[in-house]
Amino acid sequence: MKKSVCIILITCFLFTMVAAQKFEVSGKTGMGFLEFENSFLLGLMAGMFIFSRLMIMTEIVFFLNTYKNIEPKLYDYRAQALSFCLAAMYTFVLKNTRIIPYVILGIGMMNLWFYWNAKYMNWIDRYSKSKFMWNIGLGFKYPIAKNYGLLFDIRYIFIATLTQQVLRLTIGLYFQF
Repeated sequence: MKKSVCIILITCFLFTMVAAQKFEVSGKTGMGFLEFENSFLLGLMAGMFIFSRLMIMTEIVFFLNTYKNIEPKLYDYRAQALSFCLAAMYTFVLKNTRIIPYVILGIGMMNLWFYWNAKYMNWIDRYSKSKFMWNIGLGFKYPIAKNYGLLFDIRYIFIATLTQQVLRLTIGLYFQF
């Protein structure tokens, strides 16, 4: 199932390259908020505009969460996640401003890894699971020059069969060619 979903996402991305008008790549960093704890994140995005304002893109994001001493001196907990997403971004045109707002909607897979280190029992436990996810968000781009600029976005990520959802805030640098 996991392989099938990944193959479908990659195939859709490759087919859209045929109709692309221009391409965009970006690097992002930011914070994710999971279970009221902060996560540091790094991400890469590559996409192409298939119409003047509609971009299809893929994105890969790595999250790192660390909780120290949930029960005092009993154990440490760390969670990591790697998400792969296929998304559509629609940009809007505002007159008399350089700001380019956008909305985004995506689907993908998120692989979650959890680690526990129980200090009092001298053991380490870990497990991982892959889950379907989808996200919705909005943001804006601020062009610094014709082919590059800054981007800011906020996304709400829904992870299937988990009670946790992730609120993600990012800032990045984009390049168009």
